[in-house]
Amino acid sequence: MTPHVAARLAPLFAVMMLGAATPAIAASDRGPPSCGDTITRSTRLTADLVDCPKVGLVIRRDGITLDLNGHRVDGSSSGHGVGIDVEGHRDVTIENGTVREFSEGVFVLGGEDIAVRHVTSVGQGHGGILVDGARDVTIAENVVWRSGAGIIVTRAARVRIVRNHVSGSTFGGIPVFDSRRVVIAHNSVTRCRTDVGIGLLSGSSHAVVRRNRVSRNGAGIVAADGSASNLIAGNTVRRNDSGVVLDVGTSRNRVVHNVVGGSMFEGIAVVGSDGNLIARNRVAGNGWADPAGGISVIPLPDDVSQTSDGNRIVRNAALANHGDGILIGGHETANFLRANRAYANTQLGIDAAGAIDGGRNRAGRNGDPRQCVGVSCTP
Repeated sequence: MTPHVAARLAPLFAVMMLGAATPAIAASDRGPPSCGDTITRSTRLTADLVDCPKVGLVIRRDGITLDLNGHRVDGSSSGHGVGIDVEGHRDVTIENGTVREFSEGVFVLGGEDIAVRHVTSVGQGHGGILVDGARDVTIAENVVWRSGAGIIVTRAARVRIVRNHVSGSTFGGIPVFDSRRVVIAHNSVTRCRTDVGIGLLSGSSHAVVRRNRVSRNGAGIVAADGSASNLIAGNTVRRNDSGVVLDVGTSRNRVVHNVVGGSMFEGIAVVGSDGNLIARNRVAGNGWADPAGGISVIPLPDDVSQTSDGNRIVRNAALANHGDGILIGGHETANFLRANRAYANTQLGIDAAGAIDGGRNRAGRNGDPRQCVGVSCTP
């Protein structure tokens, strides 16, 4: 785990553990909705629910649409309880309003065929929207800001997170734990300054992270802790502390066609991880606070036996980075480089002693006059 990323992942694992707790709820089913009521039929709010002490609304039947109708479900400012609670049901939609100042804004526990859309979730103590143990969930076109974490997915399958705006989270924008086939697409994730924008963690696999805009976070996009067979493609990752990181134990991930720029440290880092593909990325202007460079493939700094081998680095452009354009660290002997371009970096264009030279690499105008080490380069 890189020193730049390690400090950020511990709070995310705390988020996962907190999300596993089921909140206490109060419920009734009489008259128009008020704080703590159970919803047993499709309902449209006609007024705000304000200063709910423990829970806003509880959904306890299949096939329900809860239309907030532009109104807000408001907690007591203590950061406790759940705004809208759905447990073990299917075919439920929550839409069109605001939830604020609970522990969890919208909490989906178990169940399937759930949709949360056009909801603004703000000021939650733990999660803006939390999905735990559910499947076939759609989280679309929501705004989540100033919460512990933005959109949390844990122990779930087939979740679609699309066209949401997440900002100002303390413990990560969209962290995903121990989940399968999650699609994260066309979202904006910004200003999660102490943690990751998007994280695939705890063995999450077969996820697609595509065409998101990720900026001003502690790290942009991270796969870690055994996460495998994920696709990270077509994202714009700018002005984060670190850009895209494949951290210890990840494998068979594909990082392709991303634009990564302006990172404080590394643009793309592969740390203690094997068999990944890094291809057709444009990595420019990274490492401005530390010469971490453009693309870095290294062993775990604290344990060099955790190598990064069998990775393919193909057709990337590493431009004007502070440090090496592409670095293959010591003890790494089975990484393959082909048809990369490295220009105007402050150190070497490509530093890849011991790597497999697939040919057609190009380099020029780099700070080290050798231009490339370990592979042949043409201007």
